[in-house]
Amino acid sequence: MTVMELAAELGKAIKEHEVYKKYLEAKEAYDTNDALNRKIMEYSVQQKALADEADSFQVQAIGQCPCSLGGVAFDGVGQRVHTGGSGQTLG
Repeated sequence: MTVMELAAELGKAIKEHEVYKKYLEAKEAYDTNDALNRKIMEYSVQQKALADEADSFQVQAIGQCPCSLGGVAFDGVGQRVHTGGSGQTLG
């Protein structure tokens, strides 16, 4: 037998196996359960809303962040570090 013939035989055996048949029954029950699918959709929408709200809080927190950390000031766009000593810009 060739590899392709063996693969075809394996596919047939899987389709005839009781575990696969039970899987198909469970999948059909899941796919056709409208109440369950509505709840899953509602959950997904709420998860998205919570994630968006968390992102909003994070953006607000970053926007309120001081421009100086540990005595080192940043120029607002994060490209230069000002030492505050001689007026020389490093970076």
